[in-house]
Amino acid sequence: MEYKDYMNQIQQRLNTMSAEEKNQWIYQYARVLDKSQRQKMLESLNFEHSQIINFHEKDFQQFINDVRDGELTIPATEEDDYYYGYDSEYITYYTKECDLLNQLNDYIQDAFLYINNCQYQQGFNILQKLQDLEYEAVYDYGDIYELSFAELFENNLMDVSLEQYSLYYLYTAFQLHRNISEMYSYFNQSKVEYVLSDLMAFGPEEITLSDDEYDRWISFLENTPGDYAAKLLRDICFLYGDINQLTKMTFEIGAKHPSLYLDVIDYDLSLHQLEHAKSIASQAFKQLDEGLTIRSKIAETLIPYCPDDIELYKISFLSNPQINHCLQLYTLDCDIAFIKTEFQKKNYAIRFEFATLEQEKASLSSDQKEILLFFLGDYENILEKAEKDQDNLGWSSNLKGILIPLLLMYLKPEKMHFVADDAVMDDLKRSLKVREEDFYQLFHIWKEKYMMTDEFKKKCIQWLKDEIEQRAEVIVGGTHRHSYYQVAKEIVVLSEILYLNKNITSMETFVKDYIKRYSRKHAFKAEMLKYAKQA
Repeated sequence: MEYKDYMNQIQQRLNTMSAEEKNQWIYQYARVLDKSQRQKMLESLNFEHSQIINFHEKDFQQFINDVRDGELTIPATEEDDYYYGYDSEYITYYTKECDLLNQLNDYIQDAFLYINNCQYQQGFNILQKLQDLEYEAVYDYGDIYELSFAELFENNLMDVSLEQYSLYYLYTAFQLHRNISEMYSYFNQSKVEYVLSDLMAFGPEEITLSDDEYDRWISFLENTPGDYAAKLLRDICFLYGDINQLTKMTFEIGAKHPSLYLDVIDYDLSLHQLEHAKSIASQAFKQLDEGLTIRSKIAETLIPYCPDDIELYKISFLSNPQINHCLQLYTLDCDIAFIKTEFQKKNYAIRFEFATLEQEKASLSSDQKEILLFFLGDYENILEKAEKDQDNLGWSSNLKGILIPLLLMYLKPEKMHFVADDAVMDDLKRSLKVREEDFYQLFHIWKEKYMMTDEFKKKCIQWLKDEIEQRAEVIVGGTHRHSYYQVAKEIVVLSEILYLNKNITSMETFVKDYIKRYSRKHAFKAEMLKYAKQA
């Protein structure tokens, strides 16, 4: 629930309650509160009384000087860590119970007390000075290493969490009416992506924006690129408007902040307003550059609600050509030939410049494009390219290393199921870099619909037979014992294919012949027998 809606409902319910009903509700709420929250509840009832703060500016300044001069430091030691094997790594251990950290944590608590007492400037000044310091860690052998304020949190040296600290800091900065560009810089520098509604739900006094401040924030964020700016913009729209306000703004600046389209669509779907969500998506597809991956995300969001919409599958693939997006095309009666032609026209060149998620464009290497073209029916070129690669080792992640398990799993019969089948399929999944759980199902749908000529299948089978035989000679004959399992599972799957195509009379004999050929390699025999078992 959005903050505005939540607070409106709270106010409405409070308005209907008598003073006695409110008292009864507070009593009942306090009575059943978890024991760990009781003290916090008691403190919250003292909101009219300021807490006494034992802070002395002179002592604080002395602390600042001592840290800067290296008079106060954090003791540190290094120890060997052998957790991951025989090669050790040095692990640094910091002494948390030291004067520097004890005082630092105390001063942070002082700042928090000032803020809770609405003495924002005093609290902010303390926090600002503390985070501007560099803190020296002194190792037992004499070396000195500087830690930033953020690194103290990263090394768990603070009594408060980074989330809690950041919330206090941003809330206070807002209460001090920092200008918008400065405030945005604070938001952007924070390790936690808070939004304005988070700040409104915190602190002793509610944060509010005037109409003029709201307009200036909107104008600033509209013209500020970046994912975080879009996140803040969405939040402010809901705080001072509603979904209609966000929708109107999305139509106006969607090209600058396309993630707003996703926000509107997600909101519509949460309210079961599918038709409106589809109309928003249609507008997004018209407005946004076809190369933006966020178009694919929009399509993916709608596909579960519109499983028969071919256009969504097409957009999902062409705007972000991934293996699973490609395989999904085969779940419907898509015009694969047309999609392949469109795919070939587009430029998916590798891009090295940094891009925000909103403005991210799809990129593919030449090998990745070849693999996708293979899945789309262009199977001749990829084999020709793989045939030129004469290496039999170290090709697990290149084109040849992808094509071998791919062809093995495409050509293998479905009636038989051996341990090797699952192992090679896992290899294929890793080489294609797919993680989706539905890959196996999509692959089998593709396999049923994907047609090669019988002549080309024969060519592929012969190539696989030659490659795997050569690989066995290099790996097993060359005593690469740690890789025996790699070729063993491929031999077993190959035997299935050869048997199905009547190239051999017995799978068992084919496997035994390989074992006999390398009879001195007992470890290889064990791998072969393991993978030749029926699963």
